[in-house]
Amino acid sequence: MTTKSIIFNTLLASIALATPISALASGLALKVAVIKDTIGSKNIMAGDSATGIKRLTRINMAEQTFENNMSLCVAYIQSNNVLKSESACSAAIKSTKSMPLHNEQAIYLKSLSYSNRGISRYFSDDLSGAIDDLTTAISINSNPITKSNLRLVTGLSVEPNESTASLLTD
Repeated sequence: MTTKSIIFNTLLASIALATPISALASGLALKVAVIKDTIGSKNIMAGDSATGIKRLTRINMAEQTFENNMSLCVAYIQSNNVLKSESACSAAIKSTKSMPLHNEQAIYLKSLSYSNRGISRYFSDDLSGAIDDLTTAISINSNPITKSNLRLVTGLSVEPNESTASLLTD
């Protein structure tokens, strides 16, 4: 279990479907995404992970959705429960398999779900798993959040046409 302290701040700029939240740990401003206007999202964005988790686990028993699992993933990261966060992040990734991935928004959300799990793995001191997930996130959709997270975790710059493997072998 990690002993890194985690502080979340809501970013002022929001994204159409997901709101990134900064996770400051060991001096890294990593970003995780929670789906706006879903159950518990306002609690999580306000830093009240306990209320968010309570609301989400109550509803998630009846209906596991991508949105609920993404929010649980972030809430558990926020509360420093790395085992449950990775499980919720993995459930969010699994639920993307039923999403129609022919539109840009769905692809973007799938990318963010891998990025979130990568951050969860980073906080559980699984650097290899974190890099794998963040690399997968970029291969799905190379966006500023996923690229920034990988750059911060590895300390390397990631350009759209560069593979992480080639960056790490230099």
